[in-house]
Amino acid sequence: MGFPLWAGRFAPALVVAAVAWGSVSPVFADVFESLDSNEDGVLSGKESAGLKFLDNDEDGEISRGEFDQGVAAHIQRLEQGDSESFAKLDQNEDGRLSGKELRPVAFTDVDGDGRVTLDEYRDGLRRRRAELAGRDAKALRATSEAEFAKLDITEDGRLSGTELAGAAHYDLDGDGRVTRDEFLSGMMLDALAGGAPGPGPSPDPGPAPRETGKNVTAESIVAATVDAINRQDGRKVVAMMHPELKKLVDEPLFAYLLFALKRQHGEVREPAAEMIERSAPGEDGSANVIAPILCDEGEIKLHLTLAQNQFLGFQFETPVNDALQTLLAKDLVESEEWQDRFAKGYSPRCQKLIRHGVAGEVDEAIAMFHPQVIESVGRDKYEAVLGILRDRVGGVKSIELETFGNEQDESNNLFMTISHRLTGEKLVLIVENRLQFVGMSAALVSIATKAPEDSGPVPPAPMPSPDAKSALKPVAADADGLRFKMPGTPERIVNEEEKLVSWQFETEDPRCFYIAEVRTFDANIEKEHETFFNSMKKTMTEDATFKIADEDDGGTGGHPGMIFTLEGQNGKYSFRRDVCVGNKVYSLQWVTAKRTRELEQEFGEPFIGSLEIIEGGERPVPPPPSTDDDPPPPPSGGKKPAKVRPPSTGDVPPPPRSGDDVPPPPRSGDDVPPPPKPPGSAE
Repeated sequence: MGFPLWAGRFAPALVVAAVAWGSVSPVFADVFESLDSNEDGVLSGKESAGLKFLDNDEDGEISRGEFDQGVAAHIQRLEQGDSESFAKLDQNEDGRLSGKELRPVAFTDVDGDGRVTLDEYRDGLRRRRAELAGRDAKALRATSEAEFAKLDITEDGRLSGTELAGAAHYDLDGDGRVTRDEFLSGMMLDALAGGAPGPGPSPDPGPAPRETGKNVTAESIVAATVDAINRQDGRKVVAMMHPELKKLVDEPLFAYLLFALKRQHGEVREPAAEMIERSAPGEDGSANVIAPILCDEGEIKLHLTLAQNQFLGFQFETPVNDALQTLLAKDLVESEEWQDRFAKGYSPRCQKLIRHGVAGEVDEAIAMFHPQVIESVGRDKYEAVLGILRDRVGGVKSIELETFGNEQDESNNLFMTISHRLTGEKLVLIVENRLQFVGMSAALVSIATKAPEDSGPVPPAPMPSPDAKSALKPVAADADGLRFKMPGTPERIVNEEEKLVSWQFETEDPRCFYIAEVRTFDANIEKEHETFFNSMKKTMTEDATFKIADEDDGGTGGHPGMIFTLEGQNGKYSFRRDVCVGNKVYSLQWVTAKRTRELEQEFGEPFIGSLEIIEGGERPVPPPPSTDDDPPPPPSGGKKPAKVRPPSTGDVPPPPRSGDDVPPPPRSGDDVPPPPKPPGSAE
């Protein structure tokens, strides 16, 4: 067709969008070959598990032709099947799903308004299928078993009646029931359909919806485009698009494209009819059109793809193409109007993702990310961050737009980061979502959480009266990013100048001192943790008050850490654990005036082992590679409200501060070893 939606990697251009049209066989060639493990050209035995119904001649083998034919037939059934399942769910026949009707398919509520139209329902199912496309056969079988069990209310091993809503197209033999095997087979076909570059083949797409316009012609599209550029209003052009093309075009991006074209070329005019070039329809019925648009300055060529009087794709050929992402990046920094438009335009999608996470709807949340990102980065990394929303927040009280930022990588791929302030019943978090511009839309690529900078301390859980003989009780310091256990209620001390937050508790009989602290540095200490710990060991022993008796690995959650056993003068003894996470160091230290094995087992070791780091924003899910092998830079924040910061100048952090800039831990006489020095400190 000439204008592919997907070419295996993120495309940098903003000006191409098209609906796939035609045969699917080439699309699934790689899938067939990956299933054909013995490379004999057919699927048999374990290779055909879940796909045996494609064996039309019942010879025990699935040929390439049978495979392609079966997948194509399934994709053709999807549109009709989706309409039928929507009708079954829409019990009051008001043309939308809401309330109880929506619960089985809540993931299709893309805009989060509690109501789902047929178009939104179809879009949600396509997103779901795209997410399934990123899973292997083993993961698909596990998902199939879990979802089948959820739908099989009567537990009779088959879906029928209302149980069948949302899975009607899995009824492969047409008997009105879906068995467990049919459900697995249908899900595998859905996964294959989700890997297609568009809605799938359709030799006869049927009449265009009213909003697309009847008898759409090249001349009418060109006229509407000229009017859209001059008036800076693209609604008429969008209304003429095929419904599938509309899904590929985000309003903020299309509006900016029209703005950039007018800024570059000035007023534009329609060409004469004889100036418009048309190709003969191809085998799939689509034709290409090239229309030169007359401009005050420069030249624009509008490329169109049409089939059966439907508007399927477009591309602007103009010198502005090469610089469009750079221009957008600049305007998103300098123009508050464009900042506001993009922030508000993409906020609903991010809020929908957050609500899925808090509700524990992991599959629905994962489906909102681009499937290639999930495959590249790994589903488990996304589930870990979504788990923070599910487990820590409680119910959602409010979600407010916090900041907006953008940055461009070395290949000119443009990313934006949108953060929201999530106020839950248990916790307040900042949730950052990163999106990459792909064609004329933006794809979600990462999510991260962190504690808000302006949040006050979360009060510790109620504690019994201080008593050294009582069991350690949990202390929740969620706003500061950690949890730990102490035998009593600690005192929280904040030193803003030294960027230190600490909790202290002391018992008299026996005399023990408990310290927990979070120190924030200017540099990324985690990247330089070896230098940090070497400097720390030197500092702790330089005054001969303590010596290191033992050291061990103290890392957690993939973050580097160390545990030191320190022996001091006059029988003093200490455990110390430090974990580096980004530019923060989380520390627990236990000191006793007299060492006994009983004290170690009852208090020292459990205290040191109780450290739980709960901040999710220190190691956010990384975005995937874009157009080269190097990952794009990490997400950036912005100014409040919805302000942007200029793109970062690099990923190399400044060196750690030295000397007195490093905050020492609190002391209790000589009971606590001296503080460590970070790498780069003056000797």
